[in-house]
Order: sequence, then C-alpha cells, then structure tokens
Amino acid sequence: MPQLAEQFDDEDEKYGVKEYWIIDPVSRYIDVYIPKGGKLTIDESYHSYFPEHWAEMTEKERAEVKLSLKLSLYNELEINLAEIFDD
Repeated sequence: MPQLAEQFDDEDEKYGVKEYWIIDPVSRYIDVYIPKGGKLTIDESYHSYFPEHWAEMTEKERAEVKLSLKLSLYNELEINLAEIFDD
C-alpha cells in the first residue's frame, strides 16, 4: 500500500488521524492501518467469505477467521462483518 503510506503526512498527525480503513466491497476485504513512525502500518486484515467459499473451508480454517471487526480506538465497539458486507 505504498500510495497510502505516502499520503500519510503531517496534516494527518496534526488532526489526530488514528486509523485508516481500506474497504474492498467486491473482494470483501477490510485492511486497517495505523500510523507508526510517520508511516502507515497494517494493523489487521479482515475478510468476509461468500457462503460457497465458507462451505469449502475446514473447521480449522473457519476457526481462524475473524467474523467481526474490533476497532483499536474503542475497545467496546465490535462490528460483525456480515453487517458491513450485507450477508
């Protein structure tokens, strides 16, 4: 994500930007970046699987999938990925 890292600048720090979310509704991915040392660093990646892909996964693979998004800014706030991607 070099373009995004280049876009993080003094203005973002000045206004207290704490997180960037990149959401790809087609691929059903969410990447969360946080600023560290003047650059953006990936904090978490989330993927919402289509039902047909979910059915093909093993129990072990399913157990490793994060079904909800936790915000680093608000420990109590958790969002189900199905709500974001309208499953």
